[in-house]
Amino acid sequence: MSRILIVDDERNMRKILTANLAQDKHVITEAAGVAEARACLSASQFDAVITDQKMPDGEGLDVLACARELDPTLSVVFLTAFATVELAVESMRQGAFDFITKPFQPDVVRATANRACEHTELLRENDLLKLAVDRLEGSADVFGNSPAIRAVREMIARVAPTNATVLITGETGTGKELVARAIHKSSPRVQKPFIPVNCAAFTETLLESELFGHEKGAFTGAERMRQGLFEAARDLKVPLRRISKSGIEKLASYDFPGNIRELRNLIERAMILSASTEIGPDDFPIIVEAENISAKGNGDLSLYDFQRAEAVNLREVLDNLEKGLIVRALKASDGVQAEAARRLHLSRSDLAYKLAKYEIKADRE
Repeated sequence: MSRILIVDDERNMRKILTANLAQDKHVITEAAGVAEARACLSASQFDAVITDQKMPDGEGLDVLACARELDPTLSVVFLTAFATVELAVESMRQGAFDFITKPFQPDVVRATANRACEHTELLRENDLLKLAVDRLEGSADVFGNSPAIRAVREMIARVAPTNATVLITGETGTGKELVARAIHKSSPRVQKPFIPVNCAAFTETLLESELFGHEKGAFTGAERMRQGLFEAARDLKVPLRRISKSGIEKLASYDFPGNIRELRNLIERAMILSASTEIGPDDFPIIVEAENISAKGNGDLSLYDFQRAEAVNLREVLDNLEKGLIVRALKASDGVQAEAARRLHLSRSDLAYKLAKYEIKADRE
């Protein structure tokens, strides 16, 4: 079953065509002229268009031009009582699928309409295959077969089709720009320029203006508003997903030091990267990592933790680190507070205060 638009200023002709094509279970939309056809084509997607050539407000070639502009895969069939070689050549040159003359045989119209719909479907499938190949080729620039590299390629494939803002971090030489280029190459923006910016080449004020833009009159020389290179994210173009109850509880348990911006970023990230139809607590790894860091009571906070967690509760981390060092010092001193204070370069009174603060029990004074 396909959707077909019939364009003809004669009502009886539209009804005859509708009755014939409905036998093949097609969904038919009727338009009485070029203007109505434009409105229909702008509002809905069709699999074929059958249009008369001569109409009071224009020609079938106008309908063809509109269809080609809005959907190049859409097959358009001409129907006319004034068949000429010139008209046939011109319509085919502009991209018409076929040409039927009046009076017509119903079986011929039905067969032509079915072929037109099949042709449209093939063109659309071909476009999807090309897009899939382009995406694979884009991420193929990131070489390697380790689990980590495969995870990066999978993340590129997930984020590239969206309009989300992506932050890529890593040490010098690890391939941040390579990943950025792979995302661009696999995105709908592939035909637009990729613009790398060397931030180190700008002064602080100039860099701020370059990235975030400025309003007219914001500073001397700002004669007009300038749009920055960073744009807010509008439509992610990913399927909507609900957040599970446990996912909501995970969000509610977090302090969000980055406020609403961090919340928005976390949800965008989960919407894009989650492989499930429902977003759960595991889709918020930044929160999980921050909680793991805050929960460490032995003071063992590695650089890896800081690299993985985009936000940490600094006060909790420092308290846990201090508590862990005191516990270790007491253990190394066999519970003797005076020796532990010496090892920590603290006075006895300072150590006593901290033991009470952290509710640490010491065996001996």
